[in-house]
Amino acid sequence: MELVTPPVGMAHITNDLSDLVRDRISQASECKLLCAIQPNSPPHIGTVTTLMCGFALAQKFKRDFKKEVSICFDQLENAPAKQINLDGKKYSLQLSQVFNDGYSIDEKNMVSYYKLLDDLSALSGVRYFVRTYSMLQANKVFRKSLLTILNKKDKFSELLSPSDYLLKVRFPCPKCGFSEKSSKTLDISFVSDEKAVLFASCAKHGQYSIVLTPNNDTYIDTNTSIRSVLKAVVAYYEYEENKTVSFMINGSDWAGMWLQRIYIDALAELGYHGKGIPLHIFTPLIVDWSGAKLSKSIYVNTDSYKYLSAGFMDYDLLKNNYRNNVTKILWKEVLKWIQTPELFFRNYSIDYLKKIVLKDDDKNFFYQ
Repeated sequence: MELVTPPVGMAHITNDLSDLVRDRISQASECKLLCAIQPNSPPHIGTVTTLMCGFALAQKFKRDFKKEVSICFDQLENAPAKQINLDGKKYSLQLSQVFNDGYSIDEKNMVSYYKLLDDLSALSGVRYFVRTYSMLQANKVFRKSLLTILNKKDKFSELLSPSDYLLKVRFPCPKCGFSEKSSKTLDISFVSDEKAVLFASCAKHGQYSIVLTPNNDTYIDTNTSIRSVLKAVVAYYEYEENKTVSFMINGSDWAGMWLQRIYIDALAELGYHGKGIPLHIFTPLIVDWSGAKLSKSIYVNTDSYKYLSAGFMDYDLLKNNYRNNVTKILWKEVLKWIQTPELFFRNYSIDYLKKIVLKDDDKNFFYQ
């Protein structure tokens, strides 16, 4: 069956992805591509292809513009690992807080991610570095901008939490470590440009508080919408200070309304615009039989993908059990996407990747 690749969106007006970023990279000292991942499981095939797109784009930009290009792997160890419901509220522990055999969940899963990152770095010739969420939230620009959001709570609640008007800002109970996930108990007792006094309640241990400043070491957790905006502000200041231009690499499920309603509008409210704001580059989604995104969270929490072999959901199994070099096979396929906009601005099914990767006699590898 022939692959049909009709031009859509940007593919109508460009035949080279580098043309879309030339105005930014040509004036930059160096370039970073930001890839954010929740290490709540080993990387599955959708995560693998997204990271491959990031490294392949970095390789292309490095060659086309003769600039230093790197991958920033944003490790989201603050993702929820364990949740309980008490008094109508959800309380959660983060991946970094739940341990087994002396290692946290994110530490265990990052072993697989490091293998993948090392493989892609070797294939592409692009270096990478890891930035944990803990490192990101400690950044003075991040914390200063979060104070601005808290200081304009009504406006940013509307922008970033349009249904419940609750800013998802969390900090763990000092006794049990659980955080109230929906921030229903968050109380901003005092806030200024330089300081905030925040209260929250634990269902078991009652009310507790923290003081947040740009310079102190109090840990503060934020949800995806706040975090993506603040990460962009950090990148904006890097551009202003040393002309390092950043791009955010995400699956195309984050495109559309999210980009405009959350990202652009919130940055505009904070007063940021221009080439220092990271462009989002949306990579092809890997979708299941129904056209829905192959989801890591669903895999972790349900048995919805039980019809797939574990090899499709675990990079280590994929790499170790398949007799050929599956990483190189997938890499060659992704390079085709990067070279041709019609192939990049679209999604791909599990069945398509099975045809690319497998021989006829391997048909049972990805399906039980």
